[in-house]
Amino acid sequence: MFNVGVVTTNRAEYGLLYWLLDAFSNSSDFNLQLVVSGSHLSAQSGMTVREIEASPWPISYQFDYLADGACSMGDQVARIGSAFQSFLDQASLDLLILLGDRYELLSFANVAVLNGVKLAHISGGEVTEGAIDDKIRHALTKLSDIHFVGTKEFKKRVIQLGEQPSSVHVVGELGLEHLHHRVPHSLFESSQCSWLDQTKPFILFTYHPETSGDTVDPLHQQSIVLEAMESFLDEFNLLITYPNCDRAFTQLIQQLNQFATKYKDSVLVEASLGFKRYGQALSDALIVVGNSSSGLYEAPSYQAVTVNIGDRQKGRLRGSTVIDTPCQKEAIINAIQSAKCLASELTEWHNPYGDGHSSEKILNVLRHELPSLSTVKPFFDLF
Repeated sequence: MFNVGVVTTNRAEYGLLYWLLDAFSNSSDFNLQLVVSGSHLSAQSGMTVREIEASPWPISYQFDYLADGACSMGDQVARIGSAFQSFLDQASLDLLILLGDRYELLSFANVAVLNGVKLAHISGGEVTEGAIDDKIRHALTKLSDIHFVGTKEFKKRVIQLGEQPSSVHVVGELGLEHLHHRVPHSLFESSQCSWLDQTKPFILFTYHPETSGDTVDPLHQQSIVLEAMESFLDEFNLLITYPNCDRAFTQLIQQLNQFATKYKDSVLVEASLGFKRYGQALSDALIVVGNSSSGLYEAPSYQAVTVNIGDRQKGRLRGSTVIDTPCQKEAIINAIQSAKCLASELTEWHNPYGDGHSSEKILNVLRHELPSLSTVKPFFDLF
């Protein structure tokens, strides 16, 4: 039996990992060791650790690197290194799995590599030119020993980074797996949602700070988007989820709550829907607005048109149901008008990110590869 560690630090990542965790916990070949940290333990972000505690698998280790006002990314990375080392000192991991491109994952990866723990990375080879994510994602690729990517195009890019072709496996995007396990959940089961007018469709809105440079003012950008959204509140309700715990996070939340108070009959802000209710929100929403990757990955499979704002997802593969727009009020308004037309006309929906059967593919690869997987990585030259 292999001891496999999986790290989750935020709600979106956990939602993507859910069915992979389920597959590990139900397999006789793997012993799952789940590490929980980051915004999962933040009251301001909705204490999503409670959702994990209600899951069928136990948490092996948890720690809070956001406590005591550790606001800078450097402070957080330093805290992760020390705390995660304590876990590895008592754990005996055969493999650590990391998903995506969040900055904090670099610290987990560095400590694992220095302790001789093999790494598997999910979702490498992608491009997001409008965020710091690109540098982090590609760095994680170079630190990892085995790669699970979403498409053939992403596989080529990982190989281009010098990774052995035999170590790169196309499995599709994990988030689509919810489609095959979906049980309808009530989005509006609490009294907080009594504002909902069932005769009005709603827009699902998530807008994260852009992290590509200090010249971008997240608060100003969000205010532009909210001004554009005001134009549609007569015909749509607006369901808003919190942004990531990035730069200006607290101020962004304050601005969202002020907006919701101003338009309390049409706008609801929730810290986190949880992955089950979020999937239901994608299914029920007519349009997804913002700059979350879920608008590109998952929304097409739930038959929701996406208005993708700004550069955060620049360079990322997208289907024909995604409408890109700069972060300018009139442009956003025009894009939402186009999305309304597209949503009413579409009869066929295509998602370029796969069929939603990723978890079993990953387990099958690991069953075959782990017994002989080495941390020695010859560079693969294309020339």
